[in-house]
Amino acid sequence: MPPRSRGGAAEQPAAEAKWEKVLWKRHASFPDNYTDYEKTFLEQLVINRNYVPKNYATAVCESLSIARQISVVCSLYLPYLF
Repeated sequence: MPPRSRGGAAEQPAAEAKWEKVLWKRHASFPDNYTDYEKTFLEQLVINRNYVPKNYATAVCESLSIARQISVVCSLYLPYLF
């Protein structure tokens, strides 16, 4: 087994071995911390994929419906306690 590097990105081993981004396969010729940063590292990163911007009025309306539900539950539960 080749020696493993101690931190940082490791150098790519010989060209005959091909690295794959899978966890179930053992890559004996690559160190544990290897990433192909020059080719595909962070290529598939998607930031805020499902982000939908909201304006202030929409946020207030949505929070009022939640506040209404909480107040109904409290108004029905508090008479039960006293």
